Parts: sequence; structure tokens; C-alpha cells
Amino acid sequence: MQSTIRFAVDGMLGRLAKYLRALGYDTVHRRTPSAEFLREARREGRVFITLRKNIREKHGCKVFDPGEAPVEAQLYRVVHGLNLEPSRDQILTICLGCNEPTLEVSVEEVAAKVPERVREKISDYRICPKCGKIFWWGSHADRMMNVIEKSGVFESAE
Repeated sequence: MQSTIRFAVDGMLGRLAKYLRALGYDTVHRRTPSAEFLREARREGRVFITLRKNIREKHGCKVFDPGEAPVEAQLYRVVHGLNLEPSRDQILTICLGCNEPTLEVSVEEVAAKVPERVREKISDYRICPKCGKIFWWGSHADRMMNVIEKSGVFESAE
């Protein structure tokens, strides 16, 4: 996984949570930030990301507000505001759905679950050990990477 920093993201920032996972950060996401969710975030040492002004440092949890902006700007603000150093090597190493680290697998291991047209072009695959979702670098990953590049999170890291 990317680093020891971990995030808890409330419901109104679901796209941001997805992109933090895409960068390789352990990121839990809940539609409604209950008091229990905030207590869990504190117990797990997570930074709580929210736009809600009334949650500031509540429950002893560090809170970060990325501001109301497009996801690219929010991603930039989180990375630079918390002095993170994202690595291109960690991109798409966490399941975008359930937040588990994915595992590298061979084409043979996923052949029955991946369309033939994909197998003909792609040789590198990852699988989530929890939900079983299979990941490969295709057009969806390209679109996500375009958003990440547009955000500027790697500009000062290189």
C-alpha cells in the first residue's frame, strides 16, 4: 500500500475517495458519516475528509476539508495539503470497490473471467482477494489516469 496515511471519506466525496484509492491510499467511504464512523476513523488513525463544517475535529479525529471544487482540485488539495508523496507504482493497486489491496495474477488465472478481446491485448492483471474483481489497464484506467494527471498531484513529486 501507498503509505501509512489512511483516509475516511464521507458520502458527498465519493469520487474523491475513488481517486485516493486509485492512487494507492487506504480509503474507507461511507454515505453518511455517523458518529460510529468517526470513532472508527479515530481508532484507525484515519484522516477524515469532509466538506461538512460542523464536524471539525469532532471525536478526536483529524479532519481535512478539500473544498467544494472539481475532483481534480480536491485531489490536488489533499495530496499537497497533507504533504503526501504519491507514487506512480502504486496506482490501481487497491480495489476501487472494497478498498482491499489487489494481487498480481497471471493471464491463465483470470482467463475464464476476462473477455477474449482483452486477453489478446493485455497481459498484466490484478485481482481483489475480497470481492474477486479483476483489474487491467484499459480505457477505464486511462480515463482515471487522465484525471489524476490533470490534478497535478505528481508535479512536485518528480
